[in-house]
Amino acid sequence: MPAARVPLVPAVGRLGLSLHRLAEAEVHFEIAAKLEPTNQLYALNLAILRLGETNESKAAQSRAVLEKMRPDTNLGPSALRALVVDRLSHQDLAAAKNYSTQLLARPQATLDDRLQALDILRQLKSGEFAGRLQALQLQVATNAPAVAQVSAWMQANALLADNLRWLTNLPASLQAQAPVRLVLADAYLQNQDWPALRDFTAQGNWVEMEFLRLALSARAWSQLGVAPVADSTWSSAVTETGNRYGALTTLLGLTEHWQWKREQEDLLQRIVQKFPRERWAEHELEQLYLAAGNTANLRQLYAKLFAISPQDAGIKNNLAATSLLLKTNLPQACQWAEEIYAGRTNDLIVASTYAYALHLQGRTQDGLAVLRKLAATQLQQPDAALYYGVLLAATGATNEAAPFLKIAGTKSEWLPEEKKLRSAARGGF
Repeated sequence: MPAARVPLVPAVGRLGLSLHRLAEAEVHFEIAAKLEPTNQLYALNLAILRLGETNESKAAQSRAVLEKMRPDTNLGPSALRALVVDRLSHQDLAAAKNYSTQLLARPQATLDDRLQALDILRQLKSGEFAGRLQALQLQVATNAPAVAQVSAWMQANALLADNLRWLTNLPASLQAQAPVRLVLADAYLQNQDWPALRDFTAQGNWVEMEFLRLALSARAWSQLGVAPVADSTWSSAVTETGNRYGALTTLLGLTEHWQWKREQEDLLQRIVQKFPRERWAEHELEQLYLAAGNTANLRQLYAKLFAISPQDAGIKNNLAATSLLLKTNLPQACQWAEEIYAGRTNDLIVASTYAYALHLQGRTQDGLAVLRKLAATQLQQPDAALYYGVLLAATGATNEAAPFLKIAGTKSEWLPEEKKLRSAARGGF
């Protein structure tokens, strides 16, 4: 028996929606509606799409279609949701509340619908708000995921104290469930209640999220000024990840949010080592070292990456450049610079590295010759201008060097060794 045929046009329309190609989706739904005029689902989708039209006439026609669909048992809830959003986009809170009330009367109303209704009441500063919130809290009080969703909504709407009060008064059995446990920990964090967070994370086992319990405990101890306990607890949190990618990236996000630079560096190094295909981690670690002006650690990073990808010319050039700046393993660094330049003579970064390598070998004129092969516009770029100016100054051509060193000064992200090169070159005039 052949498989049931899936209508292609509506499927393409849904794909257009998922990719945010709204005009394309509108065309496909319009075709589908014409092909199957009795299928109101296509008409509904088309009306929802056109509701955001800048052409008010078309938008009004879509509104009229949705209004007619409101009483429909199956399509009504979707029509009402669209009308609520439409009214909110026009800041018509009274009408949005009216549609929202009708939607909540339907059995298909979701928790998202109820939270949206609360948000409308909050914006209206309605006296109904407190009672409706309390009623919703009672309604979800036995459902951990729903509790977490309501709590997240309260946090997002700055109801921090009320949220914490509600969560801490829930039954202990509910608080022990993972979704509630996480939002409760977040509530302590948002309220900066460090003693409470310390006590909350002091015991129990969060199973696959045990690393997170320890991380939050470390945060509490750190904020309470007990650094030794914070450090050892954080170390345990990292160990508890078992080098799982998801756990490591979760901890990394916390270090970025908490601005724990040392711990952030450690985690990025682990991710680079354990997951070499995750090139974003290399980039973030590189940016961390560049911002800190840590040339030595940059060189170590490039050395590790070069061992993994010896054919990557960019990594090889970076390793050569940082080695030259640190005057570390100079013979090998000079050889690398020459090898890369042989295949990339028009690359201003590569040419600058090679020219500097020649300069360090006492072949400054040869280095200048390499840079003079670049286009004039390339020499005006700070990365090339710095080294051109440095080499010119080294030959005594200070007047010629001055404008290039000035161009180099327009860039702020130089490594300390490069800043010293520029300063020394400018000191000659």
